[in-house]
Amino acid sequence: MSEQHIADLESRISFQEDHIQTLNKVVADLQLEMRDLQEQLRHTQERIKALLSSDCSSAQSEPPPPHY
Repeated sequence: MSEQHIADLESRISFQEDHIQTLNKVVADLQLEMRDLQEQLRHTQERIKALLSSDCSSAQSEPPPPHY
């Protein structure tokens, strides 16, 4: 192999390693964001369940409205 060929291969490897590191960072950032979004979704689901159960229980404890 010629020196130029080896230099080209080293350059390509360096370029690919750079891109791999960038992609790894993107994947790690997306995993963190997904974890945060899953936590927000879980919180929202719990709040909706609490609101629905409080609406149902308050509606059952109220006396019926007078009929006209």
